[in-house]
Amino acid sequence: MFSLDRVTDGGEGYPLLFQSGETWNRRRLVDRQHPHDLISELSLAVRHETGNGVALMFSAGYPGAPALGPEPFMHRPSAAMNPDAPIGHHWQDATHISFGVVTAALLFRDWSLEGSWFNGREPDEDRFRFDRLKLDSYSGRLTVRPMTGSVFQISSGRLHDPEGHDETVDRLTASFQQSNGRNHDAPFTLTIIWGRNTAHGSVLDSYLAELSYRLRDAGLYSRHEWVEKSRAEFGISSESSVTERVRQHSVGLRHRIGSAGPLRVDGGVQATLSIAGPFLRERYGAAPLGVQIYLHVQ
Repeated sequence: MFSLDRVTDGGEGYPLLFQSGETWNRRRLVDRQHPHDLISELSLAVRHETGNGVALMFSAGYPGAPALGPEPFMHRPSAAMNPDAPIGHHWQDATHISFGVVTAALLFRDWSLEGSWFNGREPDEDRFRFDRLKLDSYSGRLTVRPMTGSVFQISSGRLHDPEGHDETVDRLTASFQQSNGRNHDAPFTLTIIWGRNTAHGSVLDSYLAELSYRLRDAGLYSRHEWVEKSRAEFGISSESSVTERVRQHSVGLRHRIGSAGPLRVDGGVQATLSIAGPFLRERYGAAPLGVQIYLHVQ
């Protein structure tokens, strides 16, 4: 997997209200989504069928994704039309770029059990190079597919110093995905995610619900989030024990403009309403509303 975020967005990423995570020039990024690395995944997996529906799998990545959290937002069918990252990204699926990860998995028909040993640190500010290989964190994930188009996962991990603030974070996630088709061509997709970070005795939760509905030339989608973040995440204070709650609701429409050979061009419009507590309202206002107009070339 490759990304040109650093080229198109610059070192501090793109504006995104109430987003947090990672740094630029050694300062916390606040109200911005950080760029991803040029090489975001380079991995190899080997699978061995043992018979009777049982299989063993071993994978290694540098970088890669450990067995922690749901499918990352940039690969989820329910998020495919939304141009923004979730503001709960670092509570749910932020370990998708880990510079050093090894995973062993046991697969049996409709379920799988995985365990990973990986580098828990988020990528550094230099997005064009490989970070130091260091395996210091671990995770486990159980995935069940109870019916066609349904995926349920629960996972837990201990991350060593993920944000470079000399702290250990325990992350617990659970998610459910439902679609009535295959991958990004499914007419209807739904994702529900819960993610929890525990560090220094503070427990911070996040919830997300995404829906998308596709027609041949158009699509409707929405995302709804409820996230607890410390005031330190907003750069307001160094206190990580004082928390604030944020709700964010996005709805959007995308429509095909035209195509040429293998290229398809869509135009989209999205509105996002954010609601925060009294303390954050002094900084952001009572209910800030954002509108985006964008082009998507595929």
